[in-house]
Amino acid sequence: MLKKEGRSRWFLLWYILPAFVLYTLFMLIPILDSMRMSFYTGKGIIPTEFVGFDNYIKLFTKYPFNERFWNAFSNNIKFFLMVTLYQNVLGFLVAVLLSRGLKLSNLLKKISFIPTT
Repeated sequence: MLKKEGRSRWFLLWYILPAFVLYTLFMLIPILDSMRMSFYTGKGIIPTEFVGFDNYIKLFTKYPFNERFWNAFSNNIKFFLMVTLYQNVLGFLVAVLLSRGLKLSNLLKKISFIPTT
């Protein structure tokens, strides 16, 4: 019994592995490289001079960088909250309408299935 469980665990790992590789290549590596580059400064695209935390000190303490940062940060938070709220409320309402068996539920089911064809 244990042998079969062990095999099925390894078998499931093969399904997760491609997603993990793609995530690492297209998400994790660029994020880590951006974090590394944030400790450098230089002209053009290629940062050449290591400055440590000076970029972060400038970002949080000097005008206009701090004002622009907090404005962008608050806009991102507002956008995230609005999109999350609208998506969840709209999705919940559609799910309720579909589960109630109303006359519109068949139409909503057909409309929601159209993108898959």
